[in-house]
Amino acid sequence: MLVSGISRRADDGVLEVERAGPFVLPIDPLWLGDIPVVTDSFRRSIEKSKLRGACFREVRKVRIVLVDWQAWDRNAELPDELPPEGKPENYILSRKHDPALAEQIGPLWEMYAEGALGETRADFARAPGYHQLSGSGVVVSERARKWLAAHAAEWVRTERIDSRPGLHRRLLSRLLSSDPGRRG
Repeated sequence: MLVSGISRRADDGVLEVERAGPFVLPIDPLWLGDIPVVTDSFRRSIEKSKLRGACFREVRKVRIVLVDWQAWDRNAELPDELPPEGKPENYILSRKHDPALAEQIGPLWEMYAEGALGETRADFARAPGYHQLSGSGVVVSERARKWLAAHAAEWVRTERIDSRPGLHRRLLSRLLSSDPGRRG
């Protein structure tokens, strides 16, 4: 909950998030729907990388709340602060939106790919079963996987989904993986 927050697709198709700040992962494959969300600076890095196929839509920040969790000991039995009523979503839902903090975080972007896997030679493609507006389901080429390993290994890993040449991989959060030390 503290890593990715709460997300939903609004009636107008825009991805909406409620999350903690000020810390935001540079790239965060939201655990609901495999939707990569990136910070503005990471979006610019991807665009400068010359990797092909990544598209971006701005995310609507509905509720941004102050929870400075990134310094907490992730190996501790209990977090430094427990949420009200013990419900993880209450880290966010029990607090009021902080417009100044939302501004400090800057724009967040949903990353998606227009071309489907097998239809494109791009470095970012749509996974099977996803269409452009239903959620991103982004998969990456070997070239993009290596770039992500060099620029975001602390936050993201990949998982092979196709064993053929031209291999593609699905993005996964390292913080949520069962094996966070594994490089993928």
